[in-house]
Amino acid sequence: MHSLCLQCSQATWLLKLAKQDPETARKAFADIPDYVIRDMTAWLSFVIRGGQPDLVASCRLDVLIAFLVEMLQRGDLVQSPIIQAKIVELLLTMLSPQLGRRRSKGTQLPPTLQL
Repeated sequence: MHSLCLQCSQATWLLKLAKQDPETARKAFADIPDYVIRDMTAWLSFVIRGGQPDLVASCRLDVLIAFLVEMLQRGDLVQSPIIQAKIVELLLTMLSPQLGRRRSKGTQLPPTLQL
C-alpha cells in the first residue's frame, strides 16, 4: 500500500512540474531519470493485472489520468518511445473493461470507478 501512495505522489509531483512554463518543465524533466516514469507505470499495471485494482482505485484517479495524458501530449518531456508505450499500456489496462478486453479477472477497475 505504501508503494502505491509513493506512485500516486510521484504522479502528482510530476504533473505539477509538467504544468509549469515549458522551459522550466523541460529543465526539470531533463534531471529526472526515465526509470521513474517507467517503473511507476509498470508497477501500476502490475497491481491492476495482479487482481488488486481496488488499490489503484484508492489513488486519485483524476490526477493519475491527467498525469498520463499530459506525458503523452508533451513529447518534449517524455521522449523515450518505450516510456510512452508503457504509459499507453497502463491506460489500456485501466480502460480494458470498457474496451471489451477482459484478459483476466484482475484487469479492471471497480465498476464505480471506471473512466
